[in-house]
Amino acid sequence: MEKKLSASWISEGWMDFEYKKYILLAYLKYVKEHFDGSRLYPPLAELAEHYENLVVLRDNTRKLEGSFPKDIQGINWKRLELTYERLASDNQAIAVISEIVEFAIPEMHSLILEGKELYDWAEHQMNMEKIGLEPLYKDEGYLLLHPESGSDVFVYRYRMSLIERYNEKFRALNTEYVETSRRDMVNSFENMKHSLIRRFRDLPNPAAFLIRSRFHLPLGETFLPIARRMLMKELGSPAV
Repeated sequence: MEKKLSASWISEGWMDFEYKKYILLAYLKYVKEHFDGSRLYPPLAELAEHYENLVVLRDNTRKLEGSFPKDIQGINWKRLELTYERLASDNQAIAVISEIVEFAIPEMHSLILEGKELYDWAEHQMNMEKIGLEPLYKDEGYLLLHPESGSDVFVYRYRMSLIERYNEKFRALNTEYVETSRRDMVNSFENMKHSLIRRFRDLPNPAAFLIRSRFHLPLGETFLPIARRMLMKELGSPAV
């Protein structure tokens, strides 16, 4: 069973340092097990988000501790800050939350660095090349993933799209699995591209990229996510 960590794990349940520490360490163990199996996603992205939220919460909590005493009512997770009412004496909840946050941040940061090292290693095992002539229009096309330890080739169709978030527009990459092909003496990467063109007439002159991996990497958790980021960079957009 996956040990996911709720976005509001600090404020949920029993407000006790040892209890929260137990929850955190169980989650970090779950993430570490994924890293040990070379499975980066989604745990790395989730861990980074938890870490960033805690850093903001820590900074806001420190500001609160420096002001006049207030009674903690809860945590506003949209704004990542404590909600409170005025109080005449110090509140124990602030001390408990601060203790949890100060313990969790370095623990998460250490594991994030391990995840980044694994990401860098995996990325260095991969290389990209273009299949055939590259068209002027590259916002749609095909992405082929080939672990060199075998003959399987995982074929995806990709499409760049413009989306808006928080009043900002940016480009995002969508990928859709097409098929698993097999490379052999007859079925080259170029032949795979021509076969796709014959079957999917809406892309008569598609861009096609091949990404090889020297080692076997978990497809959905590592190979594809890193390949998507490599393709985003190739297409001239920041990875999202």
